[in-house]
Amino acid sequence: MVPDPSTPSSPLVSPGTYGSHGPSITPSSSSSSFIPLTIGLWNANGLQESTADDLLRHCQSFSLVFITETWLLPPHRIRTSWTQFNLYGSPVVNSYRGSQGVSALVSPSCPMAVVQFPVHTKYALGLRLGRSLRLICLYLPPSLSNDEVSSVLVSLPLTDDTIICGDLNARLGAITGDSVANTRGSVLLRWCEEHGLSVLNSTLAPGVPTFLSYRGGQVKQSMIDYFLTNTTSALRSPRMQVYSDLSLGSDHKLLSLSFDYAVPDGYPSQPVLSSSSARRLWNLSRLKEPDVCSLYVASFQSLAAPLVDQFKALKSSPPSAAPPIDALNDSLNEAIYSALDKSVGSRSSRPSQWKPFWNAHLQELADVREHHYRRWRRAIGIDKALWWDRHQAAQVRFRAALKSAKRLSWRAFCDSLARGELARAMSKVKVIRNRRRQQVGFTHPDGPAAGASAMRQHLASVYSGDGLPSRRPDPLPSVSGMVPFDLDSQDRGMPSFTADSVGSLMRRLPLRKAPGPDHLRTEMLLPIKSVLAPLLSLLFSICYQWSYTPSLWRQAQVVPIHEKGDPTSPGNYRRLIVPLMPSDVKISNFLIWKSTIF
Repeated sequence: MVPDPSTPSSPLVSPGTYGSHGPSITPSSSSSSFIPLTIGLWNANGLQESTADDLLRHCQSFSLVFITETWLLPPHRIRTSWTQFNLYGSPVVNSYRGSQGVSALVSPSCPMAVVQFPVHTKYALGLRLGRSLRLICLYLPPSLSNDEVSSVLVSLPLTDDTIICGDLNARLGAITGDSVANTRGSVLLRWCEEHGLSVLNSTLAPGVPTFLSYRGGQVKQSMIDYFLTNTTSALRSPRMQVYSDLSLGSDHKLLSLSFDYAVPDGYPSQPVLSSSSARRLWNLSRLKEPDVCSLYVASFQSLAAPLVDQFKALKSSPPSAAPPIDALNDSLNEAIYSALDKSVGSRSSRPSQWKPFWNAHLQELADVREHHYRRWRRAIGIDKALWWDRHQAAQVRFRAALKSAKRLSWRAFCDSLARGELARAMSKVKVIRNRRRQQVGFTHPDGPAAGASAMRQHLASVYSGDGLPSRRPDPLPSVSGMVPFDLDSQDRGMPSFTADSVGSLMRRLPLRKAPGPDHLRTEMLLPIKSVLAPLLSLLFSICYQWSYTPSLWRQAQVVPIHEKGDPTSPGNYRRLIVPLMPSDVKISNFLIWKSTIF
């Protein structure tokens, strides 16, 4: 028999009450900290008709979610902002789709680093969280014989901290509260007993079916999706939830296992991103309306009036110490932000899990489908057949609308490529090809913060200058005793930061480009060019006077590109440095460059 976690003799769980949270787990030692994790599991029955968006809108609090029976074939990938790991399926003869397949989607807010480790079977996908926690997701098709199932189970690489989940197509009978047991269930129970694995469904969700369908006027249900574990004390307060009222276009229910995972002291905590790091967005299309555009210009003019006087005073009468140039730049940006808020208004970004073709109409159809499914779950008698027919009709409407939206989105994309320049079209095709390739990124077992620190230390050693010759020219003299510079000098190398030159360069800035860290685009600057150009002229002059530029202008993104070898070693990456230049930096750089060659 499988060890029962609810008994005192079980190595996994101490005695306790179940309630809605399941049994309690006694930590092994007080020298551990706990990280909350939620693991999702869902059998999609193929991702052609349903989408990741339909699933992920219910999984925003999950750390990661496993999807079985994706039917994905290489090089296809799931279009989502979540990190994904794919175990591709097998092609089906005389069909464009595949069969089987397992995928894992990792949330951007997952508190632990996730890396894939090899599992030598085509039925399992393995992930490692942090330094030791292993997750293995299985899909065992019904066509496998018991000997084949036993061979797959024996090949799994188990450690002391392993959680196994998936659609095993095994029924365990009374162990889990199921009405039926099969021979594959006996094979699974025997293997669990030999390796000290506990079936968490039996204690955290006893008798709750994970497969539910309605055929021939009868409800068919069973328990074939499981969570198994051999952890002894790493899980605290485990909770399992079966989302029985969600349809999601599949007969299998979405499951989640939540727990607090014990990690040793010294494991670095993950940084929490502040809301200020999120990109700010506005309804820029409203700038085409004359009244709105006039309001934007008037609002910025009134907000910028005090800045003009302050900038003029700093330029004409420099103080004895350097002025707060970063604060001056922030004040100018805030004036633009406030003017945009008052005129065009801010807007929120699309949910990160939405695809380009997912819209409010599809969302409404999906909600109607789920509503009919919940009514069917609660109906009795003849009403059950009525609500099932309505649910099926809603599912047909949703799938038809989804196909139509995909076709329209693809047609619009192809038309945009046909109407545009050839170079831009080829660039987009290259991006699509690169997206389909398996990307290898730098990872660290202790998470992104530790990875950034390791890469920073490696770059510091690379650029430390240890390889330079001992005899080198003297360094350039410090400018600390030379500032502020005299802007009235007749030196021909002095850049001309006039309002006219700044304004003419603003008209040459490219449109429809992603903003820098200041959230500003060219489309926001052109309507206020007559007011903004004198301000930028003064700000550039102050920066030149004190030989200092705002820190916001000096940010860059270092992109590590894997070359060969161990992906966890920073020395196996080539560095690509991408400057994040706001529009005003491009203007000042051009003016300085122009003064040096003319």
